Amino acid sequence: MGEPPKDQGFSHRLKGMSLCFRLLKNALCAGLVNFGLFQLYNDPILEDALNVFVKLAMSTDSSHFLDYPKLSSSYYSLLEVAMQDHMSFVSGLPPSVVYHLLKTLTDGLTGLDTVICTCCCNTLDHLVTYLFRIGSRAPALSNGDITSAVSLKRRHNEVDRQREQHFLQMMIDRPDILQTALSTVLHTIMFEDCRNQWSMSRPLLGLILLNEEVLDAWWRSGAHKSLVEIATLGQVHKSFSKMGQKNLIRSKLLSYVVVSARTIKP
Repeated sequence: MGEPPKDQGFSHRLKGMSLCFRLLKNALCAGLVNFGLFQLYNDPILEDALNVFVKLAMSTDSSHFLDYPKLSSSYYSLLEVAMQDHMSFVSGLPPSVVYHLLKTLTDGLTGLDTVICTCCCNTLDHLVTYLFRIGSRAPALSNGDITSAVSLKRRHNEVDRQREQHFLQMMIDRPDILQTALSTVLHTIMFEDCRNQWSMSRPLLGLILLNEEVLDAWWRSGAHKSLVEIATLGQVHKSFSKMGQKNLIRSKLLSYVVVSARTIKP
């Protein structure tokens, strides 16, 4: 079948896609099935269903996920479930597919719908948590570099190890994805009328620790001085002066400062 007319795109194609996303999301998060059994018995039905979701997402212009509210809601809620419970599947996808999904994720962070933005923040938090979890089995993450080394003592099977290594390498090859996400979250919290600060802060610490070099460059450039516009100079200086030289302490306190700066009163 060819592409439907532009004025009938939603009713002829996107509406059905939205329904498929919603049905699959409800099936995955209803808690009625132990999905580990599919892998145990080598049943491909779960991955086949997730592959349908991926193919539909890849066949649609990324701008449609923000232009149509019903499609946006079903797509981003399903993406959140996939990132939360099925990262073993996501990590095995081709780089072009992963980059496309992550692009739609960062686009959703700038959306006007608070519900969609919150959903994207939760998804991003699941992503950085996954990176730290698999990275903790390898040498420590430092200086914003996500190591691709994989411990041989890992209790996962060989397929899972290969997928994790594959996913880590993809993140190394495209560091701009997480850097863009960090920039978007910081900008939204500090300079926009952010109505979901708690949700925006959830992935913030993980993004900072994975992009310390970017944060250092931002700090050296003096961009942090713009915080004065939204908080008193004395309170911000006091908060930052406690950070010392330890990156971890500085990152944790920075995540607190940028979230709370808008609520600080002179």
